Amino acid sequence: MADDIEKGILRRAFASVLPEDVIRRKKSAYPNAQNPLYEKATREWALHILHDPNAPIHPLLDEVKCAKLSPGAN
Repeated sequence: MADDIEKGILRRAFASVLPEDVIRRKKSAYPNAQNPLYEKATREWALHILHDPNAPIHPLLDEVKCAKLSPGAN
């Protein structure tokens, strides 16, 4: 298997574990954030988490930067 494909080293490392079709498939693109519906849904999901005081991620967040995600923030 050539190393000139995406993640070639990783694919070779798992060649004995993964099915052949998984090893050879092309890398899928991530959702495009330029899509307004995707961006809106992602923002709403993040704001929901930010406004949940019991969300376990809060100790890992920079609250000041996250506040800029809120509508009307600059």
